[in-house]
Amino acid sequence: MCEVQDDQQNDFVEKLLKPFLKCRYSIHLREIVHLKSAQQRVDVLNCVSKICTPVQMRDALDRGRGRLVLRVWRNSARFWNLNNNKSSSFGESYSPYTNQVVKLARAEIAGYRFARQIFCSTSNPEKIPEVLYFSHDHSGKAERSYSGQIWALLSFVGKDSDYFDNVHRYFDGSFVGEMVTIRKEFGFDEPHPRHGRVQEDLSQAYAQKILDQVVFPIHQHFFQNNTAISEVEKDSLCPAGNPITFQYMVDVVYHNAIADIESHMRKRDLTRESDEIAVRERYSLLLETIKECLDYISNDCEKMSKVPSVLIHCDLQPQNLVFWNRGSERRKRSIIPEVASVLDWEEACYADPRFEIMLLCRKVCANSNQANAIWKSYSNFARTFSLEIGSIKPWMRLEGIHSILTLTLQGMDLVGGGRSPWEKSRDLNNKIDRELIRLASHGLPSCHNNISDKSLLRSYTP
Repeated sequence: MCEVQDDQQNDFVEKLLKPFLKCRYSIHLREIVHLKSAQQRVDVLNCVSKICTPVQMRDALDRGRGRLVLRVWRNSARFWNLNNNKSSSFGESYSPYTNQVVKLARAEIAGYRFARQIFCSTSNPEKIPEVLYFSHDHSGKAERSYSGQIWALLSFVGKDSDYFDNVHRYFDGSFVGEMVTIRKEFGFDEPHPRHGRVQEDLSQAYAQKILDQVVFPIHQHFFQNNTAISEVEKDSLCPAGNPITFQYMVDVVYHNAIADIESHMRKRDLTRESDEIAVRERYSLLLETIKECLDYISNDCEKMSKVPSVLIHCDLQPQNLVFWNRGSERRKRSIIPEVASVLDWEEACYADPRFEIMLLCRKVCANSNQANAIWKSYSNFARTFSLEIGSIKPWMRLEGIHSILTLTLQGMDLVGGGRSPWEKSRDLNNKIDRELIRLASHGLPSCHNNISDKSLLRSYTP
């Protein structure tokens, strides 16, 4: 689906949103402010309510000081499907594109609701925005839609909301602004031009704060209460029908991705350009390497301890959170601000909890020492519930394979309109080379065979 154009958005606002707010909630829409978002459309609505506005909506408007958030889904790429808009990664039959967007939207809404329920039980409901309305709440079918739009209204928890009293609790927007676009990351300078990453010397402290204030409370809810999600929640939060596991990613998602790449390579026209043969040889060798890696980590599946599935967010980077700090003094750079609210649950899933920790270790942490410390911290937490999570190594191998397949699909334009890489082809190949070297450092030496830029090997320091 293409990005919502201004005229389409205007029609949506004029023909559906304004009448809907007026008729259902007695709300007058005064202004719309568009926010930057990587994949979906997000707007802040400045509204005026009346006495007859329903209590839940009026309370949300009071806390947001007249503001609501409008979220319009337009893409379905996410971690679990390798940033792909096709459904084949989960072993399903192909379904229309819009159905995939609905699935992602329903997963995100379920993530918001489940997480808010958990934090309400700990007297911290403000940690998660409240879902006030969702267009596809009824068995995935639109109750109110315009031109196929999938949308929701959520409470506003940002700057100038009542969640920040400017006495004991100040909104902190500086931490996100201090992220860096190039970071030394597991041996190499890694570019992150879209959102940036936490600075290297702050990464471990940030990851630990996320564990303490977000991950531990959610996972404790499942471990302590032996919680199982309902069938409705399972339908939304389990893309494959069951909780996502290490073995499922290896046996189904990655297997299907390899099949897509191989099918594409068979169809390439090798007569057009002479370098097409070199391209095919490159990808053929890469696929053979990945298959060897998958065979290797399949043994990890057999040795892996079982732990209960939990709700995971899967993208706890600073740009997806709201922060606060104490006192009126400017926050010192060495102090990580407190988490006020967790946003963007579009990657939400019911899965093995180690996926969440794996992504903190690889995408937030900047080196192996930091990653090992965070893994150990979570391991100690799990032991309080008599759970053993095992070694970090299989999970770092899994993440490396996941990244290589994702980059390869993107580079070959096989994501069905999913998230497009900002990199050029050469940048993608170099990134794949770096991931292969990192994989080799995690005990998969066959990865060395496929590295096209041998100078990267000489420059690598774990």
